[in-house]
Amino acid sequence: MSAEKAAEVVRKLVANADSYEEALSVARAVDPRLLWRVEIKGFIKGSSLEALVKASLSLRHAAASLSNRELHYLQLAVEESKYAETALSKVNEEELGETARRLLNEAKAIIGVAQGDTSSLADLPLEVLIPVVQDLYINTEDVKERRALERLLELSLTGIAGLYQGKRTTYNAVGGRLDLRRSELKYIRMVNNFMTYRRREKAKNFSLLLDISGSMRPYSSMALAAAALATDSIDLLVLFNDTVKLVKGPLKRQTMIRLLASLRFDGYTNISQALRASETAKRAVIISDLRQTVRDLEPSEAICSFISKGRRLALLAPPSATLAEISKIQGCGASVVTVSGQSDVIRAFSKILRKV
Repeated sequence: MSAEKAAEVVRKLVANADSYEEALSVARAVDPRLLWRVEIKGFIKGSSLEALVKASLSLRHAAASLSNRELHYLQLAVEESKYAETALSKVNEEELGETARRLLNEAKAIIGVAQGDTSSLADLPLEVLIPVVQDLYINTEDVKERRALERLLELSLTGIAGLYQGKRTTYNAVGGRLDLRRSELKYIRMVNNFMTYRRREKAKNFSLLLDISGSMRPYSSMALAAAALATDSIDLLVLFNDTVKLVKGPLKRQTMIRLLASLRFDGYTNISQALRASETAKRAVIISDLRQTVRDLEPSEAICSFISKGRRLALLAPPSATLAEISKIQGCGASVVTVSGQSDVIRAFSKILRKV
């Protein structure tokens, strides 16, 4: 379902609510960015929900001002941000107020960019920063501006804790650095040969298959951001929608960041073709919702065939992934990690690389 349709569904749910509490339960259950179509009337007016709706609307107009380069949207974003500020001064539910403030801060940062101040991007969360940078990068030919955007992405990535960096820790009884905590625990449990050592080792190489169809933009963007810090382990990057593009390793971090900034997400999806293009890979990580929209083998058939040849495969799947297909590929021996939202992708990416 597109964001436009989802926002319309949310609007109807709130409009049909019988009480403020019911409307509130809808608002808490959905992505707050989908509240921009909700109409301010009745019990919503003067409430904390009004502040959240206005902040969501300001963010929507701000994003449109970047995509369309139209002053009209920028003016609307500024106007709605002022309404949101006024509504925020009257909030009586701190949870909604905090969410509204976060959305409003994102809107203001994007408004700043539209007005020529790219420094305001530095305070955005990564899942918001990446699509903004992508839109700016694609819509400018200025080399200096593009380099500044690449640098901003790089700084934002290196500041994120927990990103997988292509190494893993192994534990053994000989060699490496003594792990006091594990050794003590084994000693307490009276385990023979309790001395335990740890060693940081380079992870095994793998191929990364990235679904770049339109619906996968939030998830594949975040996965590529995480992969930018694991370049030493990626021997082949496969970008696919209804066509396939191969980027052979070894890859440099700067190459990945430039690719992240410049990627366009569109087209249909052919997972089977992407797997055939990766036939030399011994290990593969695939980021996709498993929605095959081109006539070909079903994803589960292609994945099971891939694994049957003695290869390993792990899947990182968004909430929209086809559950029936997930069940089938798990039955073939694939590892699967699902995420509830794009903010979980970096953690999930680090986790899945240890399964392949």
